[in-house]
Amino acid sequence: MLRRGTAYRQPSLKRSSCSSGDPGYDPAMLRLFIVFCLVARAAFAATSPAVKNAFVDGKGSVHIVTEDGREQTINPEKWQEGGGFTDISVAPDGRTVGWVANQILTPLEGGTNYEYAVGVSIDVWRDGQVIQRLSPDAFVIRGWIFLKNGEEVAVHTAPTHGPDFFDCTQFDVRTGKNLAHWSIDRRNYVLPEWAKPLLVNDPLPGPDEISNWFPKTAKPETKK
Repeated sequence: MLRRGTAYRQPSLKRSSCSSGDPGYDPAMLRLFIVFCLVARAAFAATSPAVKNAFVDGKGSVHIVTEDGREQTINPEKWQEGGGFTDISVAPDGRTVGWVANQILTPLEGGTNYEYAVGVSIDVWRDGQVIQRLSPDAFVIRGWIFLKNGEEVAVHTAPTHGPDFFDCTQFDVRTGKNLAHWSIDRRNYVLPEWAKPLLVNDPLPGPDEISNWFPKTAKPETKK
C-alpha cells in the first residue's frame, strides 16, 4: 500500500532484442525462421504415416490405425448423448479420415414414441488430430463423401421425416468454409458436378415427379 504523498514509479522494462529499433534485429533472419517452420511443418505432414485402417467399434468410438502400427481412439463427446460415430471413410490421399457425428433425439425432439440417432456433423481427422467439424445449416446428414483427394467434403442432408429431399453442401476441409450449396427446386433442377458423386446411389426424381412439390406462384392480376 502506498503512503499518501508517495509517487508511484513504474518499473523500467528492458527493450526486447527483437524490437525493430534494436541494432541486433534482422528482419531477414525472422523471415528465414518463418519459412523454415512452414517447410518443416509441410515435411512432417508429407512424411506422416498413412492410414492403414479406420473403423467404428460397437460403442460408437473411432479407431484409426496408421502404417507405423499406432492406433488412435476417438470417443464420442458428452453432447452426443450416446449417439456415437458412424459412416467412417478414408480419403484417397491416405492421411485424411472422416466420419459422421451423431446425436440422440428424444421422442419429443424426433416426433416419435422412441429415441434415435441422427447425423449432425462431419468430423475430419488428418495427421493425428481432428482438424474440422463440418456442420450443415439445417436438417440431418443423409450421406457424405470426400472430394478432390480429401481436400473437400460434400454432404447430403434431409429432414428427419417426410418425403425425399435433396439439399447438398460443399465444404473446404482446410478452412471449413462453405464453398457451395444446392437444393432442388423448380428453378434449380440441374445437379452441379460436385454433387453428382454424392447422389450416385440416390438419383433425383424426374422433372414431372417434382412438379407437385413446389406450387406455382400465382401471377398478380392486372387491372383492366
